[in-house]
Amino acid sequence: MKHTILTFAFAAAIAFGTSACGNDEYGDDAAQSVDSASQSPAVDNNNGAAPAPAADAAGGVKEYTFHGTVTKVDAATQMITIDHEDIGDYMKAMTMPFKVADAALLDQVKVGDATHFTLRVSGDQALITKIQKDHEEGGDH
Repeated sequence: MKHTILTFAFAAAIAFGTSACGNDEYGDDAAQSVDSASQSPAVDNNNGAAPAPAADAAGGVKEYTFHGTVTKVDAATQMITIDHEDIGDYMKAMTMPFKVADAALLDQVKVGDATHFTLRVSGDQALITKIQKDHEEGGDH
């Protein structure tokens, strides 16, 4: 009797599973939506810093140079918050934190400095790699 019940349950499970697999109520688009949603990063591994675009087909690195004003320097997290202009085709103008590639870069600036920055974007990582302060009025000519 136990063997008969298990056999029946197994057969019912297989029948249900095959009919469910064949049921294309939502079409392929629904499956693609789920697939693309599951590939979207749900975890912020960049500590709230600028999101990085997916690398191009060659997995290349993109660099952007842009102008901005430092609004916060956080040595503990190696982050610098910048009120910046548009960053090429990567990001519109806004104020946001960026991680620096080397903590020593933070020693070059203070809050209020108007500066040019180089941002390297590779895969899911965006890092400030260079900081060049604007020349002050009345300085070297």
